[in-house]
Amino acid sequence: MQVVLIKDHNPLGKRGEVKTVKNGYFMNFLFPQRIAVAANKGNLEMAEVLEKKRIIEKEKLIEQAKEVLKKLEGLTIEIKAKVSKEDKLYGAIKEQDVLDQIEAKAKIKLTKKNLVKFKPIKQLGEIKVKIKINEEVSTDITLNIVKE
Repeated sequence: MQVVLIKDHNPLGKRGEVKTVKNGYFMNFLFPQRIAVAANKGNLEMAEVLEKKRIIEKEKLIEQAKEVLKKLEGLTIEIKAKVSKEDKLYGAIKEQDVLDQIEAKAKIKLTKKNLVKFKPIKQLGEIKVKIKINEEVSTDITLNIVKE
């Protein structure tokens, strides 16, 4: 049975997509939960309109991500940390410390989800950190951890 999703549904797909499902799944779950409707002429036209809107929104998001990327490319952030006599950090540089420094220097507010596989930093020196703005746009910045 062909259905048009009217809500995002994790295993099935995104809003506006046309999918083939079993009749029982549609009648007992998708339709009562208002996740999908039967694919008739009107609903298929609605799906096309939703797809066009999604493409336009995705292009806008990519353009915005590229603007953010221009601000972040080649960015070097210096973070001062207290160290012991053996040049070991007393604490670790955490995600929020990095995000605060990015916001202060580049005037861009990011979240922890933007930092890819970040682990707390426990040593001095230069470290590359990967920042993912969206699925298609990412860049590296350099953190320079120095003595306070």
